[in-house]
Amino acid sequence: MTKFEIKIDGMGCQKCVSNVEKAFAGDSRVKGYEVNIGDAIVYGDLTEEIVREIIEDAGYDLKSIKEVE
Repeated sequence: MTKFEIKIDGMGCQKCVSNVEKAFAGDSRVKGYEVNIGDAIVYGDLTEEIVREIIEDAGYDLKSIKEVE
């Protein structure tokens, strides 16, 4: 299982947080997440590309991504 800290551009409100949470919840490869305005921690059976795709499909831009333990 892989865990990433990500920074997200375009998030400015709680509705944005809900949108990203829904995007993570809708992907079976995501096992858990914590989303705040502008950033998130997500883990599961993921790669950087998968995380980028989920964020972009939700309508946001992935500013940075870092794998953490």
